[in-house]
Amino acid sequence: MTNTIPTRIFSFLKQYPPFSLMLRTELMQLAEQVVVHYLQPNEMVLKQGEMPVLYVHIVRDGAITAP
Repeated sequence: MTNTIPTRIFSFLKQYPPFSLMLRTELMQLAEQVVVHYLQPNEMVLKQGEMPVLYVHIVRDGAITAP
């Protein structure tokens, strides 16, 4: 049985470079490691002065604006 969340993440990422250039197996391994974080409107992604995180942020729906 396949895990639907990594499969959906794989399907989304494969549409965009550099992910579209990756081998299918590598992209699926990456998709299986993704942490999905849902934000509410006006919720902060990053705050000035905070320690940087070791993540890449990808916005699927919506937009990010500066305060």
